[in-house]
Amino acid sequence: MPDPSPQRTQTMTHPDFDDLDRLLAQARQPTPDDEGAAGRFLSGHRARRARQRRQTWAGGLGALLASAAVVVGVTALRPSPTLPTSAAYDAYQSAAYGDAEARW
Repeated sequence: MPDPSPQRTQTMTHPDFDDLDRLLAQARQPTPDDEGAAGRFLSGHRARRARQRRQTWAGGLGALLASAAVVVGVTALRPSPTLPTSAAYDAYQSAAYGDAEARW
């Protein structure tokens, strides 16, 4: 009956690779210098992201205000069209002032 436990394969090591294996094992172990470097990187990264968000917000707000100024300028500088007189206004004029044709 076969053994139900998984078979482990044993890696054959070569004597020339012992130094390389030791070096790679050391590289995988974090040191206090690594933690300090990671902390400096993350604090700088967070500061850059915050500065970028502020610049994006300020740029968007400036564009919004500029657009509003253009809309206000266009509507304020455009001459208002002459409105046609309505029949109700003509009736009001004739009732209030009499016949407009005779007055002028």
